[in-house]
Amino acid sequence: TNCLAPIVKVILDNFGLDDVNDGDIFLSNDPYTGGAVHSNDVGCLAPVFAEGSLFGWVFCDMHFPDVGGGVPGSFVPDALDVFAEAFRFPPTRIYTAGRYVADVARAFANNSRLPEMTSHNISAEVGAIHFGIRIVSDLIDQYGAAELGAIITDLQDFSDAAFRERIAAVPDGIYEAADYIED
Repeated sequence: TNCLAPIVKVILDNFGLDDVNDGDIFLSNDPYTGGAVHSNDVGCLAPVFAEGSLFGWVFCDMHFPDVGGGVPGSFVPDALDVFAEAFRFPPTRIYTAGRYVADVARAFANNSRLPEMTSHNISAEVGAIHFGIRIVSDLIDQYGAAELGAIITDLQDFSDAAFRERIAAVPDGIYEAADYIED
């Protein structure tokens, strides 16, 4: 599996495959719908189409310095509930079929203490998404969708086997660690 599977599932469950279009870009920072470890992790993702069908997704994730919440920086370890932590944005379109949805992007940015920086960060992610779509599309043009899909599957299988081999090599036992954060 991968970290994007939950957020893609939420998008497909909420919008349906028939309402996911070439040129759509979704933005989300909601750790409860996938794609983010915590609310400061803001991700943009977009579908990639080949031969009229959904081929896959490209994703860009950035750590934003502030996404609202109880304190500057949006890291609230003593929050009593998720609403005190930060503004949560489930997967929402900021581009619909290639058309920028400015009011949605502005709503996200305006819930930050740094709306201008947040807007620039969103623009940077959108640029990365467009670059990713172009690269994947170029690979599809070069190899064909079926062959590229097979290559991707082979790479995933190879990575899975290598990871399992490394884990199996770890001796049985109890492992402990500690980490600290400044007050």
